[in-house]
Amino acid sequence: MEPLFGIAYITADGELLKSMPGARLTLGGKKRSAVVGHSLYGFSSSFEPARLEFEITVAKEETINKLKEAVDQTVKFEGDNGTAWVIANAFVENTGDISHSEENTTASFIFVGDPAESLT
Repeated sequence: MEPLFGIAYITADGELLKSMPGARLTLGGKKRSAVVGHSLYGFSSSFEPARLEFEITVAKEETINKLKEAVDQTVKFEGDNGTAWVIANAFVENTGDISHSEENTTASFIFVGDPAESLT
């Protein structure tokens, strides 16, 4: 039976982050948009950067502060089945959002960078 993508591991410049389930990777690259008038005329293309939206469990304040300031990072998104993508020249787009529940305190971040390249 083929192994499926179950657990995601996220690293930023080689440091494994304590990521939570639910991360979302937008691969980026050439994006096509319909050009329409009285009918569909075709499409135009534009560039879309890669985006990795994720949450980490809050363990140390220094990890949060480090991520808030992250620029020029190499970010890897890897599944437990060996599937992996890398985003070069990534930076954190947001300032970090911290959420608290009875079970956990998390911080959400968004990395943006060059289109993700498959490592597999």
